Amino acid sequence: MPFHANVISSTDHKADRYLVTFASRDVADQWWRAIQKAVEDNVPQWNSVKRVTPQLYTHDPALKNIIESVVDPKVALHLLDKMFFQQLSNLDWTTTSNNIATQTITDHRNDRTLYWYINTDRNVVLSRDDIPTRFLIKLRDPLPYPDPILIGSDEVVFQVPAAKGGNYVSTNTDSSLTLSERPDVFKFGELTDSFERVGSVQTNDLGKPRYVHIKKNDANNGEAWELA
Repeated sequence: MPFHANVISSTDHKADRYLVTFASRDVADQWWRAIQKAVEDNVPQWNSVKRVTPQLYTHDPALKNIIESVVDPKVALHLLDKMFFQQLSNLDWTTTSNNIATQTITDHRNDRTLYWYINTDRNVVLSRDDIPTRFLIKLRDPLPYPDPILIGSDEVVFQVPAAKGGNYVSTNTDSSLTLSERPDVFKFGELTDSFERVGSVQTNDLGKPRYVHIKKNDANNGEAWELA
């Protein structure tokens, strides 16, 4: 699904404003990672590009015009066919105008929250709506960027408060999720298609749904899990 963002100048409110169309939210996050990596790789001009929100960026065209990012092989040339910039109207109306609808999204920052459920008696991870457990999604290794945004290829671990059997998520031999003192390493992008609810839904005494097992699905046809 296409994802949109606005770009404004940090030095001039009259011009150099753009609408950016990304092929998906994930592409937008990959592009921002590329900007951060360029700064880390000693191209300081890209430090003038700032991420205010997932749908608003600023730039200083005198130092680096943001549209150059997709033609620079040191930045985001690899995303040239997945995004484009459209110039928005200046205050003298010399260019076209376009507005975007604000999208309600959860920012994919490190230590973001995922809600599953822990059965402490059996030491298994389940899907349950009424009594969720807070899981933290943490980068396996720190990145050299300030306040990094997670992208699909990042290696992450799922951490929970100390509980019986450990406080990290790992997989059993049957691919079901459990807790362990040693974490399994997952790709952040696997939360979009690599975990699924399986088996019959367990019910309480009133016959209402309680929980269902979660398993790792290596065929990449699982469910998408939302973060909070």
